[in-house]
Amino acid sequence: MKFWFPGVFAILMLLFCGCGGGSTSTTSSTASITISPTTAIVSTGTTAQFTADVKNASSTNVNWAVNGVVGGSATFGTISGSGLYTAPASVPSSPAVTITSVLAANSNITGDAQATIALPVVVTPSDVLVAGGVTQQFTATVNFSTNTGVTWQVNGVSGGNSSTGTIDSNGLYTAPASVPTPSRVTVTAVAKADTSRSASVTVTVTPAAVVVTPADAILSAGTQQAYSATILSNAVKPVWSVTCPSTLPGACGSITSDGTYTAPSGPPPGGLVTIHANMADASGSTGTVTATIQFGTSSLAGQYIFSVADDVGHAAPAQAGTVVFDGSGKISGGLFDSSDTPGVPISVTGGTYQVGSDGRGTAAIQTATGSFNLQLVVSSHEKAFIVRTDANANQGAGTLELQKNTSALNGPYVLSASGFSTGTSSVRVTEAGSILALSTGVISGGFIDSKSNLTAQANPITSGSFTQPTSNGRGTLTISTSNSTQHFVYYAIDSTHARVIAIDGILDSCGELFSQPQGPFSSIGLKGHFAFSMSGANGQVPLGVAGVFTLDGPTSVTDQQFDGLTQTVFDFNPGNYSVADPTTGRTVMTWTANSGSRLQYVLYPRSDGGFVMLENDGVYNSLGVALQQESFLGNLLATPASFALHLGGSELTTPSTAERYTGQVRTSTNSALTATIDGSNISQGSALALNLANLNPNHQRYVFGTSSDAVLANRVLILYRVNGNQGFIVESNGARVLVGNTERQY
Repeated sequence: MKFWFPGVFAILMLLFCGCGGGSTSTTSSTASITISPTTAIVSTGTTAQFTADVKNASSTNVNWAVNGVVGGSATFGTISGSGLYTAPASVPSSPAVTITSVLAANSNITGDAQATIALPVVVTPSDVLVAGGVTQQFTATVNFSTNTGVTWQVNGVSGGNSSTGTIDSNGLYTAPASVPTPSRVTVTAVAKADTSRSASVTVTVTPAAVVVTPADAILSAGTQQAYSATILSNAVKPVWSVTCPSTLPGACGSITSDGTYTAPSGPPPGGLVTIHANMADASGSTGTVTATIQFGTSSLAGQYIFSVADDVGHAAPAQAGTVVFDGSGKISGGLFDSSDTPGVPISVTGGTYQVGSDGRGTAAIQTATGSFNLQLVVSSHEKAFIVRTDANANQGAGTLELQKNTSALNGPYVLSASGFSTGTSSVRVTEAGSILALSTGVISGGFIDSKSNLTAQANPITSGSFTQPTSNGRGTLTISTSNSTQHFVYYAIDSTHARVIAIDGILDSCGELFSQPQGPFSSIGLKGHFAFSMSGANGQVPLGVAGVFTLDGPTSVTDQQFDGLTQTVFDFNPGNYSVADPTTGRTVMTWTANSGSRLQYVLYPRSDGGFVMLENDGVYNSLGVALQQESFLGNLLATPASFALHLGGSELTTPSTAERYTGQVRTSTNSALTATIDGSNISQGSALALNLANLNPNHQRYVFGTSSDAVLANRVLILYRVNGNQGFIVESNGARVLVGNTERQY
């Protein structure tokens, strides 16, 4: 192999020009070389003639090189002294080469051209998958001749055939209806200029696509849709299945062997399900379509436990019980207790209900003593937020929860309840505690904290009993301390959860039982980040707060922040907590807020990792819940989602005026939330836009505001996310106090 160096030029100059004393240069300072053609595509093994045009030189003799190598090489091609370039037998890794012409008399005078080495014939695309009956366009490029025509073949047969597929004169290949054996066929383009030159690609024929119809259906909960499948327009009977982003039984709906799909009771995560059609004999590739699932009247179907209470003005009695929804708009039965008729259950005799596509709905419930109406929003088939709307409007708020079983109480439970004392001097009463229920129907121990107005008491349970739930889940519960005996009715939701209502005529209150882990408890075991929400009052002044705090494991409370009382409250010094009763987990937590108030709470741990919280100081009488807060999940508005909303409280007037809302909130990706809400002082189905004003990732605290012309003008709503599915909301300003929840719908 020869390389071009200045010394070589000197030798060549001696050979071409001779030597002797007193010789002079034969070139001009303006000498130049131009090669033609300047670019060329040269197929492997063929030649291309390059010509050097020498200007302003006494001698036109030139030498040729390829990629800097005089005469070229086997790898990149060779070139003769006359400029005839011969491409290599195969395309090198770098197919573009440089052809250089060097003036023999002066090696500094050169000219360049580019040659691209290519196969004689190239077919694109290469090595593709083509479903049966589907077409694929191929293109052939001829690089060695001006005659660019080709003849197309499939497996060596011009034009192909029905078994391996056909191809027309323009290179349009049509796969056979059935997969050939073998499934790989060869498509070849043969050059018309030289039939010995050709190029081939491999086509793998796959089963023809199963086409499912209809596509992109929109279905209400519980409704049915018939699906059909074809292969190449011929009806087939595939194996049907359905998937969605949920592993819960029934969450995706179901489909029969004939393609009849029944939508689930509510949208799965993301709101979409995928219908699959597979051929058992593999004669077709899987066909899929998606269906959008919306809420509907069938989203409420079964026996539900409801509880509703007026926690503002004590204008209506507390109620708890069962109501049966038939899935098609009729209420077929139920039973409930009301604090104005303590201990005497009332039958539900009928009624109607409806649920819209966004989960918002209404119910008109008929009972043996009258009727009442509910405004509701469904978060899932298993839960809804409700507001009671009678002639006096919005007299209470609460929940509907699907009854999963009527198991007897067994083990430790956390009890929480709030309401008012009966009589002429009604005062707010809250209580929280732990009871130990034995399978024998005995309450063998526990502890109760109660607060009447601002007076707190803490008493161990001395005795108690309960009855096993009936078929509708109703049972009775009696708890005695050294201070008092209380009587409740409970309605079981499942073995871990029940709603309770006082039936002794002394308290107009309701609450819940929630299972508790087995003790003993220690402060080291009670740690983590918690979001919390509480509501209550100091006399006629209502309270609503939501926030966060951290228990460090040994004794310290840190990172406290909550919003309420027209201010955001921070801690300036770590608080402390300790387990006062290892058996029940009764924990006392104290911190000093930036307002100077020393706040104290009693916590009772629940089996879901959270706490029931009772305020135990002389500032407010409030009750709430704390739930473990997941680490920051990213901006709530990063992906579209839908949430059920419940918000309740009062205007700061004397007497207090209740405000209660339910609705649906939708997130988007433009830092805005839109809501459709129903409430006491707005038109039903009002639209509300909430703009993100601030986000604190550390606390997962979102601040949203409404404009002055909004339905609820100049509101500031603050959300503390618990996790990806729920959060606590508070609004507290000089005009009103509201607290509530959001729960993901899909």
